[in-house]
Amino acid sequence: MNPLRTLSSTALLAASLLLGGCISNRVNLEEVREFADASARLGAYAELSTHYRDTYLREQP
Repeated sequence: MNPLRTLSSTALLAASLLLGGCISNRVNLEEVREFADASARLGAYAELSTHYRDTYLREQP
């Protein structure tokens, strides 16, 4: 048997198994949305905290 043909057949089989595994593994988008919402809140919290800190320093006599 030709070693190049065996190698290409093995590579084709490995690629098809890899792609098949990627297709069958579905991602739960609800978890992704929850993470995005949480990160948006954290960014807004930091901005709000900085605003109040700067306002407090400006208003000191």
